[in-house]
Amino acid sequence: MGTIEFQKRKIAFETCVDDTLSVFLARQSNDPEYLDDDTLAETHERAWELLDEEQKEQIWGLSSDLYALSDNEKRSDAIDQPSEQSLTEMISNSYEKQDWKKLLRCFRFQLGLIDKETVEYMRGRAWEELGFPRVSVAFYDNASRIEPAKPIYRYLSMKQVQKLGDWEELQQRCERNAIEMPDDATMQLLVGELYHDIAMHKPDAAMNVVALEHLDRGFELLPHQTVRESVLGSAVASRVFVLTNLQRISDTIPFLNSWIEKLPNNAELRSTRGIVYLTIDYAQAVLDFEVAVEFGTALALPYLEVAKSKLLKRQYDETKRLCRMGTQLSHRDAELAEFHHLSGLAAFFMQDLQRAGHEFQRAATLAPFNQMIRTNERMLREGRQHFSLPKEGLRSEGEIAQLMNTH
Repeated sequence: MGTIEFQKRKIAFETCVDDTLSVFLARQSNDPEYLDDDTLAETHERAWELLDEEQKEQIWGLSSDLYALSDNEKRSDAIDQPSEQSLTEMISNSYEKQDWKKLLRCFRFQLGLIDKETVEYMRGRAWEELGFPRVSVAFYDNASRIEPAKPIYRYLSMKQVQKLGDWEELQQRCERNAIEMPDDATMQLLVGELYHDIAMHKPDAAMNVVALEHLDRGFELLPHQTVRESVLGSAVASRVFVLTNLQRISDTIPFLNSWIEKLPNNAELRSTRGIVYLTIDYAQAVLDFEVAVEFGTALALPYLEVAKSKLLKRQYDETKRLCRMGTQLSHRDAELAEFHHLSGLAAFFMQDLQRAGHEFQRAATLAPFNQMIRTNERMLREGRQHFSLPKEGLRSEGEIAQLMNTH
């Protein structure tokens, strides 16, 4: 299949998924205007004709799964029904291999074998992994309807709304969930974290104040409740970012120190403190980043700063390794360019000129206005060997605030 044909089919599938969900929601809300729209029906029909058989099966399955949200689930009427033991093994294997399409098919055979709450959560997870956050919201919401006392399903729904960039809807959900679960530490911390995200995308400084209120409320409730470490790590980081946005960066170190004493191996906390230390103590920042890297931080910045440190210490293999890891995590062109630049310098000093040239060209493409990268790329092309090396050093509080709001 050609690239153009593949793209057409991909777009057609996305259209059919969106239409199937929209029709279901319209029926749920009894919206006759949407259901009677001939233009939408024609668009859906044209898209449907472009699908292959596997994609059509997925759309039929989605329609069936959505119908099940109304507690009207029916077992698949396929001829070859697997036994319960076989089905259990199929579900387990599909989940372990992250074969999300097969997992969704397996759930259509079971009826009562797995509790409804888990099925809805896994359907939401599958559609999330397949890249359809709007669909996953419907299933996470239903899992929350089944088990309203569990804040995690509400949070997962809100995170998908965040991916969609619907900040008004996200704010409404935050407000509603905070009111409905005022004494739940997890929910208050999660709402505070999401208010911080809203503050980054809406020109309303008051959102940072609201975020801090919910985060502080969540921390107040902690002595009496158990909260997952991953939630705590994110909440601590969010509170630090919020304090920085409110120009209270001096309050962040004592707060971080107290939590790192409790969770010394938490990669997110180490990354966050490292970012704060970039304004006052670069050596300490690198030490924190090294621990964060050791424990698998999901942030790219620690890898970048540690790679820079290793390069200046002439540990070139380690520099290249860290750059490879960092490029897998970074989503910013300027940051990716720095990784490729550092990797190119390490390759050059290891006498791998071909690799160095490739890395420099890649860096220059990603950051065409970075003077150091452009100069070094030109020096290599001209056969010179005097390169500008990146410098270690402190960042301004303004730079740190910007870093925190992009990581």
